[in-house]
Amino acid sequence: GVPQTVKVGPVGGELPVFFACGENDESDLCSGAAGDYFESGTRALVANLTYMRMTAPCGHDVLGCSDVAQVTKLVAGIVANVMSVTD
Repeated sequence: GVPQTVKVGPVGGELPVFFACGENDESDLCSGAAGDYFESGTRALVANLTYMRMTAPCGHDVLGCSDVAQVTKLVAGIVANVMSVTD
């Protein structure tokens, strides 16, 4: 990826955001207190945020997780997020 260099600011409701973290995900916005802050603090900046913290030990590879039930839930969330703008 590329590091963010410009702050985005508030994101209106016209752009739905879906963010998922796997258990033991060590990326900046998923690990420990940062993950808790992302879930609560980001809601003030993103009007239409869906946040999913998977309970399976997938790490950062949420789509490659071996827990089929969790991946099914993740894919359903992604599809619902996309469909929310196409309805």
